[in-house]
Amino acid sequence: MKNPKYDIVFEGQFMEGADPERVRTLLGKILKISRQDVARVCSGRRIVIQKKLDLADAHRFKGLMRKAGAVCRLRPCKTAAADERGPSAAPPTRQPQPKPPPATDEAPALPELDVDTAKGFVAWLKNLKGEDLRERLHAGMVVCGSRLKSVRAGGLQVWWQRRRLAVIVGALLAAVLMIVTVVWQDSAWMPADAAVREAFVAGFNTRLLDIQEGRARAITYVKVAKATIEDMGFDYDKTLLYWQFNPALSEDPNQRQLRDVYLIGPLKDLFVLDAARVKTFMDKETYIALENMLGIGEHITLESILMLRACARGARLVPHEALVAGLQQYGIVVDKDFPEMSVEEAFYGLRQNGLIEIHKRREWKTKRITLEILDQDEIAAQEMRLREMAKLSAQYVPRS
Repeated sequence: MKNPKYDIVFEGQFMEGADPERVRTLLGKILKISRQDVARVCSGRRIVIQKKLDLADAHRFKGLMRKAGAVCRLRPCKTAAADERGPSAAPPTRQPQPKPPPATDEAPALPELDVDTAKGFVAWLKNLKGEDLRERLHAGMVVCGSRLKSVRAGGLQVWWQRRRLAVIVGALLAAVLMIVTVVWQDSAWMPADAAVREAFVAGFNTRLLDIQEGRARAITYVKVAKATIEDMGFDYDKTLLYWQFNPALSEDPNQRQLRDVYLIGPLKDLFVLDAARVKTFMDKETYIALENMLGIGEHITLESILMLRACARGARLVPHEALVAGLQQYGIVVDKDFPEMSVEEAFYGLRQNGLIEIHKRREWKTKRITLEILDQDEIAAQEMRLREMAKLSAQYVPRS
């Protein structure tokens, strides 16, 4: 299926430590339903609250539910009929994963390499690392061919006595070049290259024998991704940080799908389901960095938090005049007739994540805005995570 669809399933479960009343209030706002309907949704029965979403939209909605304190899961639409058969029905037959379509990007193919297999494709990539290496190998093959002809004509023993020193030196040189290539690859992250992407997907699907929902599915995806990346000669931890902290990769749909479906997406699910298990797949520093990054609310920026501090100056309720003065420091002019538009745009991410609330009222012919800060501690935590992200971005985003 080229564009699989997913349902969002909710069974009335809240995250540990979440305030149930606050979660129900936020669910009412997210789902745009009444309190009676919220009570029905939170009754504990399995309810599909969103249907037929793309994978990216499904993950965004699931993240929004998580911010509200609710635990939900994704369910592929094709398995919906199987879930409705009940516990007494026989389990569905496991089907092997289909082989991915061949790469569309044209790449130079080397002779005598089976690029249809994952191992052959990796060998092909290693040969692409240097033009000099390919030329030397090609020249060596030509020389070997001519030497074999001379063997047939003059005999193996005579040829070996004359050429053994050259053969030994050539073999040692080839071994050194291969070792240098492998060592160099082990210290690098997996690059955002079309050929590398296709090789990764091919290796991933080769290892992926069974996909399950929930915790087992997330663990399977993370295990297979780690094994595939390391088998290709790249560093798993550096690859995660590079693909997470490099926002330019999201501009390409293919690169965004690789990040969301194979690399970062399963880790997000596993952080929710079994955070302790994530530590077993990566170094401590990588775990802390991803934990901070995944804890940042969608659309929240460091600039919006700094603007809020300039407006509030420590207060929980920010009056209209303070909002206007604070935003002017950042070059934002508040429209007198529609002041709510400027304020909502400046603090969109904070409002969407339930950290602030904007109150509007009319005094005579003038509209006035009051901003209420709902969770100052969480805003401070978001600021800390964003600052840490900025430091790591400087290391993993290539300089232009």
